[in-house]
Amino acid sequence: MAQNRGNGAIVLRTRERRIRAILFDLDLTLVDSSKAIIRSIRYTLDSRGHSYRKEDVVKLVGKAPLEDQFRTLVPSMSDEEIWECVDSFRKFYFTHHLEDATIYPQVVETLQYLKEQGFKLGVVTGGYRETVIVVLNHFHLNSLFDVVVTASEVKSHKPSPDMVFEAARRLRVAASECIVVGDSPSDIEMGKRAGALTAAVSRDGSNRKRLEENEPDLIIENIKELPTALHI
Repeated sequence: MAQNRGNGAIVLRTRERRIRAILFDLDLTLVDSSKAIIRSIRYTLDSRGHSYRKEDVVKLVGKAPLEDQFRTLVPSMSDEEIWECVDSFRKFYFTHHLEDATIYPQVVETLQYLKEQGFKLGVVTGGYRETVIVVLNHFHLNSLFDVVVTASEVKSHKPSPDMVFEAARRLRVAASECIVVGDSPSDIEMGKRAGALTAAVSRDGSNRKRLEENEPDLIIENIKELPTALHI
């Protein structure tokens, strides 16, 4: 399905599959929210007096659901305490996340181009809908997306395919006519389990091996490579 270009990206042979919709993860795919997430996790744990390794917070960002990150950072926490931390994180993150979040280069221009080419665009994210809408509005992305689906609107979180199925349903396309674009193995697994094509974003190369193990159809280093990879 894919073919090497020699510059780190892979070209997708889309002639075998008709792509009508492109579904993007948000955090660490379109928007760099890593500083905001790290700050919010540290605030949550510090305010509750928990001991943890600060370097581990950085390593876990974007690699597991939030509740699993807290469970890994403080193994002694009960499930009740973990969900209290998730709630505390949510409140702090919602108030402060825009102070640290930035949009990745060429994201707006690429989304506009894909939209002009007739693709339906969607967001499928594990973030909270309220926060996601604020981020999309802040970076003037809201008008570019036809649908936004968050984990709270479906039965199961990533890597379950539920969000892809729901986005496809709202867009009136088949899941097999979608390509899922994300930065984590759970994004890739979610897309594959839905029967969609998948594109992994590996900007600094540090997580490329981990992404390759999930065998995405496409690996890119920058969102701007997507049109070329899709032969647009």
